[in-house]
Amino acid sequence: MEAYCSGTSSSKELVHVVTDEDLRKLQRQRSTQKKLPAKHESAINVLRAKQERDTKLKLQKQAAELQQLEADYESEKRVQELQYVKDSSRLDAKIRARRSRLFRRWDLKFEIWRREWEKESGAALYGTLSHEDWPLTTSIEAPVDLPSSLVQYTSTIG
Repeated sequence: MEAYCSGTSSSKELVHVVTDEDLRKLQRQRSTQKKLPAKHESAINVLRAKQERDTKLKLQKQAAELQQLEADYESEKRVQELQYVKDSSRLDAKIRARRSRLFRRWDLKFEIWRREWEKESGAALYGTLSHEDWPLTTSIEAPVDLPSSLVQYTSTIG
């Protein structure tokens, strides 16, 4: 438009007349061209503000999600701990019941052995004979003395 208004157009037109309308169009184009960098800067600022707002929303959403995950984790942890306590107490009760049966069986076998020995030897044993006590702990990680009869038992378990 500028070339057209200045008369240096490359077109092979004959003489043309520049009107006031053409000059107004040229002025609008110049004005638009001058405002273009500011318009671009404004658009960039709007996009940056939108991006910042979106980032803040994402961070808030992530923080809320993290809180929810932590709450879920703690809840699940409590459930697992309660289940562990329940299972552990049930297992301890079963161990105590089995140990009690085993104690009675042990004492009965010992009494049978004592009576058979009395019949064979003709001698009487009065009172209880001392014998090795069964461990009360369920842990077999405690060291066991080598002469103990529990060495063979613990070596087959582990």
